[in-house]
Amino acid sequence: MVGKLGSRGYLVVIRLSPFIPGYSLTSEDEVESAIGVFKDLGVKHVIVEALRVMREFAEKLAESLGLKGLEFEAYSIREVNGALLIVRVSWRQRAGVYSLLYKHTVRYGIDFATCKEGAFKYHTTDDCCGAYLLKANYGSRIALWDFYRAKIDHSIVNEEVLSKVARNLTGYVENS
Repeated sequence: MVGKLGSRGYLVVIRLSPFIPGYSLTSEDEVESAIGVFKDLGVKHVIVEALRVMREFAEKLAESLGLKGLEFEAYSIREVNGALLIVRVSWRQRAGVYSLLYKHTVRYGIDFATCKEGAFKYHTTDDCCGAYLLKANYGSRIALWDFYRAKIDHSIVNEEVLSKVARNLTGYVENS
């Protein structure tokens, strides 16, 4: 199906989510092979987002997947009203694979970004989700990347901060 869409000129974006090192694409050969297939299918953009799960379920999930060495780190900025803390796979375990994904997408001429990862050095475009591929103007939601570009701490969000970030967006279209 993806190949048919790509060959007919439709924009194809692949999202690798939830990405789990050791379970998802991990080795150099796996990554290179997958990105080569993506290129053949007409994929224009790849986005990756690591597994995020409630802290109390993380170890059990890793064990059920046979990934005893999977490490987790806090993802949530803070706990609110007793909400459970969310964790994600550790940066140490994500970084090497993200580097491989970046290397091979660049090699094959496919754009690459991460979602809510803060791994901006691996981004080849300012838009993590691939909406930049659309020819017409489009409405856009503010993402973590936009806070980073505006040099604003994303943990202190209010209407004034959102307005500043929105003004810094390239191609931002206000939806009414």
